[in-house]
Amino acid sequence: MATDQSPPPSSPLALAGLSRGATLAQQAAHAIAAAIDDGQLKPGERLVELKLAETFRISRGPLREALKMLEAQGIVERRGSGGSFVSNPSVDFIAHAVILRGMIEGLGARFAAVGDHEQVMPALEEAYWDMSRAAGENDRTSFFKAHREFHMVLCDSAGSAFLSNLSQSIRAQIELHVRRSGMADVGFEGILANHRLFMDAVRSRDPARAEATIRNLIIESGFRTMKRPIPEAIKDLWAR
Repeated sequence: MATDQSPPPSSPLALAGLSRGATLAQQAAHAIAAAIDDGQLKPGERLVELKLAETFRISRGPLREALKMLEAQGIVERRGSGGSFVSNPSVDFIAHAVILRGMIEGLGARFAAVGDHEQVMPALEEAYWDMSRAAGENDRTSFFKAHREFHMVLCDSAGSAFLSNLSQSIRAQIELHVRRSGMADVGFEGILANHRLFMDAVRSRDPARAEATIRNLIIESGFRTMKRPIPEAIKDLWAR
């Protein structure tokens, strides 16, 4: 249910500690996204500009710019004259988002497989071990932070800011759906096993294998989580 409640001035949404090189709008966008990410702001919740501006101690101009940035990423949605809300994507929307994520990250995996392994592999391994440590401590927040870093490395391997930004936007929508669904048991071991397969696929230096492995595992695991069958239209991908 939508609510007009915004975090108090003592909330982690405060700008202190964020990058000094960023503009106020960028800092505010980062802070709002972080609050959405850790569940302080819920899917469907109304973002009250006046209260957020007071929280950040910034003017409404930079705040509105921050909300536009988040809207472009699909994290926030504008509902006409009703204001801005944390996005609350439908299950059908998420199903298509999972397919797109698999396709995009599969493309990133192609570039990673034939790229500079002296840079790519240490970055993937570091993110993987951060995931593993967080899983051992049952720390969901740290686990998914490292999980996002792993997939950012994959997408960044393509050298395309557009592809990386698109992947981040799609992943944010999927994560909103996961939180809305009550953050069911994550199944850390299954996720870690998939990511070991991801790294093996990249190490193979075989772009077709890397793409197929990562694309198919992302789509399979996504639809299994949603308890939906994989659409007939994309089943032929598994033959490649």
